[in-house]
Amino acid sequence: MNTVLDDNCTLCLPNGERIKLNPVTMRMLFEVQDLAVASPATVSRCGMVYVPPEDMGWRPYTTTWLNKVAQQMGMAQEHRDFIWELFDTFMDTMLTFVRLECKETIPSVNINLVTSCTMLMQSLMDPKKGLDLNMKSETWEPYLNHLFAFSMTWSLGGNIDESSTDRFDEFIRLTLSACIVFPSSSGTIFAYYVDEFGTFRPWEEIVQNFTYQEDVPYFQLMVPTVDMCRYTVLLEALLKVDKAVLFTGVTGIGKTAIVVDAMAKSASARKIVPVFVNFSAQTTSLATQEIIESKLEKKRKTRFGAPPGKKVVCFVDDVNM
Repeated sequence: MNTVLDDNCTLCLPNGERIKLNPVTMRMLFEVQDLAVASPATVSRCGMVYVPPEDMGWRPYTTTWLNKVAQQMGMAQEHRDFIWELFDTFMDTMLTFVRLECKETIPSVNINLVTSCTMLMQSLMDPKKGLDLNMKSETWEPYLNHLFAFSMTWSLGGNIDESSTDRFDEFIRLTLSACIVFPSSSGTIFAYYVDEFGTFRPWEEIVQNFTYQEDVPYFQLMVPTVDMCRYTVLLEALLKVDKAVLFTGVTGIGKTAIVVDAMAKSASARKIVPVFVNFSAQTTSLATQEIIESKLEKKRKTRFGAPPGKKVVCFVDDVNM
């Protein structure tokens, strides 16, 4: 790598081959978390720009995202300002609580949680979901409040363990009580979704009835449950905005079954090409490449892609392998 960064721009491969690169058209940019494994020789050849995460924060990203979404949806300035006020007022408080009072199943950073919140809210703000920004402010303001609360619940609270759920539920209800009327019935905030009228409704209302089919093998029968319903809704919402999704949990709770069933049902409706990659200790990089390429079409000599009008969705099972 050091020879590439030198003035001669020569790439030296392990087999002894030397490839001369064009220093005019070739530039290299590295984005790293730290310099723990960088040698002094490598550091001396690069220009360093250090951006402390605590100084950058989540606001520049959220501003860019909001401007882009507002342009795509034809959102008025008052709607944009209202959404920004929600983030600016409550996000720091909720992030601080998650860091100090909750335990996460997988370590995360603040910008990751905020990104998940924005992408989930972007999907839910689709006019096809029922939101009409031409409505009176008395109608769309409560609607956006509920969408924000739902998005914050599953982005910031979706990664916490079971022991922190009750504390998170109490705090988010207290924090957002000034602008949202939460359901008073039993159950945490995770037990509700936002319907087409912008109100919280229990997930049980949209769980489909189980219909037994004699021609379906026993081990392929899917019995709809509340967990299956809400995780499927979240998966489809995030896939709609091309956001990657990670399901975590212990073995045998149905993560794979939920994803496979959701992708099978939405393959034709959403025009996606599902690619299933099962990882194991014996999986090689070449095998992974072949599995993915088998579902793609050759566009050019060195370029592959999804069939026209479709998108590829790759499901990696047991990513920890």
